[in-house]
Amino acid sequence: GVDGHRGDIITLKTSKTLAAWHGRVHVTDEDIEVAAGLALPHRMRRQPFEEIGKGRREGGYAG
Repeated sequence: GVDGHRGDIITLKTSKTLAAWHGRVHVTDEDIEVAAGLALPHRMRRQPFEEIGKGRREGGYAG
């Protein structure tokens, strides 16, 4: 089957990878936090407390 590129699946796989990288067989809360920080930010339209329209201009992203 195809997993797709959904953020939750990528976060799960990344957290498992981080645990294995550190020699653990169980995922920790820290693994999940780090994985989410890697997998999810680019999927957000804007940061939670960012002003609407900040960083955007006509024709693209001001970044």
